[in-house]
Amino acid sequence: MSRLASLLLLPAVLLTLTACSDGDKEPASSSTAIPSPAPTEQADTAPVEPAVPDADTPAPQPAITVRYQCASDLIVEATYSNESATLVIDGERYALTQQVSASGALYGNDAIEWHTKGDEAVLTGGDDTRVCLRVTE
Repeated sequence: MSRLASLLLLPAVLLTLTACSDGDKEPASSSTAIPSPAPTEQADTAPVEPAVPDADTPAPQPAITVRYQCASDLIVEATYSNESATLVIDGERYALTQQVSASGALYGNDAIEWHTKGDEAVLTGGDDTRVCLRVTE
């Protein structure tokens, strides 16, 4: 092969070699290089704990029961759990689901509405509305 042909082929060979190499990576001595973690050996270890739920997933809360004294000596026992409340009024049980409220907590069903904020609550059923206060024992 002539010297001229060799010189013409040299750039093509260099281009091919450059294309095959990983030219986008920086050398390992660069300060921006991220070291690869060392491989770990699998040993006899305890099972991995289940993942913690996302922050958006509320953890189940234990039920809390609170007594209220309402107007006309009416006693209401409210049990709150997660997104519901159960009221016991004169021996009758009312299951309520949490509703959207601008302030405090609001629970309701087709018959009654129970709105609490702090130590106060308002019980509404039909045309009857009663203000209630938390009883401390």
